[in-house]
Amino acid sequence: MKKYMKVVKRLILCLLFFSMISFTYAEPKNRVLPMNLNNNVLLKYDISSKFLLKYNILIHKNLTFYKSHKLLVLILIGMFIIMGSLIVLLIMNIEKRKIQEKKIKKFAYYDILTGLPNRTYLNETLKNELEVAKTSGIGGVVFFIDVDNFKILNDTFGHGFGDEILVDIGKRFKELVGEDKFIARLGGDEFIILLKNINDRTVIDNILNEIVSSFEKPFYIEEKEFYLTISIGVTLYPKDGDNLDELLKNADTAMYRAKDSGRARYVYFEKDMNEKSFEKMQMQNKLRNAIENDELVLYYQPKVDLKNNEIIEYEALIRWISPDYGFVPPDRFISIAEESGLISKLGAWVFERACEFSKKINNNSKENIIVSVNVSVVELMNVNYISTIKKILEKIEVNPKSIGIEITETALMESFETNEAILNELIELGIQVSLDDFGTGYSSLNYLKKIPTNILKIDKSFVDDIKNDEIDETIIKAIIEIAHKLNLEVVAEGVETEEQKDKLKEYKCDQIQGYLISKPLPEDDIFREVFSA
Repeated sequence: MKKYMKVVKRLILCLLFFSMISFTYAEPKNRVLPMNLNNNVLLKYDISSKFLLKYNILIHKNLTFYKSHKLLVLILIGMFIIMGSLIVLLIMNIEKRKIQEKKIKKFAYYDILTGLPNRTYLNETLKNELEVAKTSGIGGVVFFIDVDNFKILNDTFGHGFGDEILVDIGKRFKELVGEDKFIARLGGDEFIILLKNINDRTVIDNILNEIVSSFEKPFYIEEKEFYLTISIGVTLYPKDGDNLDELLKNADTAMYRAKDSGRARYVYFEKDMNEKSFEKMQMQNKLRNAIENDELVLYYQPKVDLKNNEIIEYEALIRWISPDYGFVPPDRFISIAEESGLISKLGAWVFERACEFSKKINNNSKENIIVSVNVSVVELMNVNYISTIKKILEKIEVNPKSIGIEITETALMESFETNEAILNELIELGIQVSLDDFGTGYSSLNYLKKIPTNILKIDKSFVDDIKNDEIDETIIKAIIEIAHKLNLEVVAEGVETEEQKDKLKEYKCDQIQGYLISKPLPEDDIFREVFSA
């Protein structure tokens, strides 16, 4: 049987072979129509379908699952593709949402400018820390930091410039206290540093001193060099406040006390500060009306030329005679005027009255007598300062050469390049410029040769013990010698005895000022005592 099957298979193969030949070589007109072949027959005789000609048609063939259900397979593939695409889109949407949530959280909890935590983040963190402190009994410390005179810098150079300074300040804080400490920007030029689980005053003082002293190094923005200082209010929790508002309010109060004490320092909060803060606010309100109510007055203290013992200049000193506070010295209200923005208005009033006084005394004098006024750095850096000075000079019709201004060394150095330009403009107008309190600030000889000034005023602290202290003598002699080599005149402040006067004359000091000559006097007394003769 097997042999028979082999023979039959060979016959079928031969027929297929000859069929292929006939279809291949026959002329098109002689070609036969395609022939149907039964797949069952091929299977029966174990003949492979690969021997079929391209013109043969196989019938009754066994179809694959794909061919039998092609439409269903395509539908399923399409559904898988759609589902896969939906899954991919869903994953992408989840990732996108996560990115958006991070951005939202960043906007909600971080300061966009500096990248530091913002007020919202601070509030939440501090609330949590206060709760922990209540249960654990271990507290921490809050530093409330404000940049001194930052508003002047911002107004003078623009907000973009100020923003760059704030970014650099934030970086400096991070470098000082480390990434593990909580540092936040409260807003404007105010920063908060939160130190957790610490109550050792020695450790806290070391950190504070490091922060304050770090600002002795200058900032460099747009190739300009700036010196800034900071005032810090310190509160310990939960001692100084067991809730968020109280703690920050007390820290803010301590910070303002640091400003009142001279800036560039830190002050711990004490309970009696709130009462003093309220008094300060009341004084600020009274000061606003002091000019309109004619409560301010200028006193004048003379300066004498040691060569001929004649008065060559008067320094105008403002006094506030308040119906509520009585006689108020300037060291009590000038800082309030600076902080409240009243200093420009106050300074313009002082300058105008001094110009009027200068015009009067020079009408009664053969020599040109200069009247000088003290200028705050806040006032000096006001963008309208020079134009205000020019308007007053024109209004009073006073000779600018009979007017002088005095600025402290420390104030000048707060923004040297800007102040240098302003002082040069004043000198060009003919106004005399004096550098006050020399020796108590930076006292850099490198800057001294650049400072646009006509006169150096030696601080009273060096004059007090000039007869008994060899170091003070040496310092005064050196200052006078250097100043003369720089073509500057020297004025010694606070001269109260003949011995001090004689020593200064021996050292070739040019002018002296102090109670030995005269205490500050009101205008009427000066005209009565000096010009009546």
